[in-house]
This record gives sequence, C-alpha cells and structure tokens, in this order.
Amino acid sequence: MSTNPHVTPPAGEPSGEQVFFVMAGAFGVLVAVIVLGAFLPLAAGIAVTFGALAVVLVLVGLFLRHLLSDG
Repeated sequence: MSTNPHVTPPAGEPSGEQVFFVMAGAFGVLVAVIVLGAFLPLAAGIAVTFGALAVVLVLVGLFLRHLLSDG
C-alpha cells in the first residue's frame, strides 16, 4: 500500500501515461514519414525523413525539458 494518499500526480506534472503516449506518437510519426518517404524520389525522401526527424527530436526534447525542469 502506498503512503501517498494522492492517486493522481499533482497538477502540471506529467504522468507516466503522458510520457508513454508522447514517445509512442513520436515513433508513429517517424515510421509514417519513413514509409511515405519511400514513395518519393530518393533525394526528396531523404530530405523529408531528416526534416521530420529534426522536428520530432526538437518537440520531444522540449517536452522532456519541461518534464525534467524543477519549476
């Protein structure tokens, strides 16, 4: 039995479920972009894939920075 009487995390603090869905969503977006990039010409497919990778990494990085910040 937990000594913490609160079942939900405090407001403003992401739960483990939120972290899971952010990571799963980022992975899903990257898989979709890679599959769709396979149908483009080679240079365009590579450019779109690396562009999407950069955007997803920045967004996940911002989420993790918010998650790990003290404030």
